[in-house]
Parts: sequence; C-alpha cells; structure tokens
Amino acid sequence: MERDVFCVTPDMDVKQFVAECVRRKITGAPVIDSDHLLVGLLSLSDVAASLAFPRPEDDGRVQTIMTRQVHTIEAGMRVKVAVDLFRQHRIHRLVVTYHNQVLGLVSPIDLLGLTSEHESVKF
Repeated sequence: MERDVFCVTPDMDVKQFVAECVRRKITGAPVIDSDHLLVGLLSLSDVAASLAFPRPEDDGRVQTIMTRQVHTIEAGMRVKVAVDLFRQHRIHRLVVTYHNQVLGLVSPIDLLGLTSEHESVKF
C-alpha cells in the first residue's frame, strides 16, 4: 500500500492536477474536502474523458470531472477483500480509509507477489 498519498481538493485546477501527476509519475489522486474526508477520485482517464466529451458544467476545476463514487477498502480488511473488489469492479486502485479519511492507496501491482499463505495480511 502506498501511504504517502498525494490528495487534491475539489477546487484545484485540473491543469495543476495534470502537472502534479506528471511530476509525481502517478495517474490519479483522491479528492478530499476541507475536513480531510474523501469526496471523490480524479484520474488522468477522467481528464481525458472530459476533453473528449466536454460538458457545460466543466469549469476547469477538479470537482466538475472527478469520480464521486469511489471504491474504498477500510483499514484492517483482508487482502482477499481487495482482490475481490479489483475483480468485481475492474478497477485499478482502491483508496484505503479509516472513518472516511485517506490512509493510502492500493493497486493490483501492490498485491503481486502475495501468495495464498499471506492471505491473512491486512492493510
């Protein structure tokens, strides 16, 4: 699990988000509000979709194009739960949370190398 997570705010400029993604070599980030609670997720795929299919409400800010329904996994859950979520929803990242606050991100790549004998490993 990646614990040093770059998060963005809903009012951040999308161009600034893209620049940070390039600089940090990442493809997305959780969106948090002023109380540090998870409110969305923004990926470079969301940015590409907004460019390909612009909507009138797109104003250049993260909140207008972010994904609001975020797949999360609560801290302390078993790795098998994450694997099942990746398969079921065909997603590339899960936000690890504790009381809706972001603790980290986990991707399928993070799970490579784990074997069934490590099935009890927790996030």
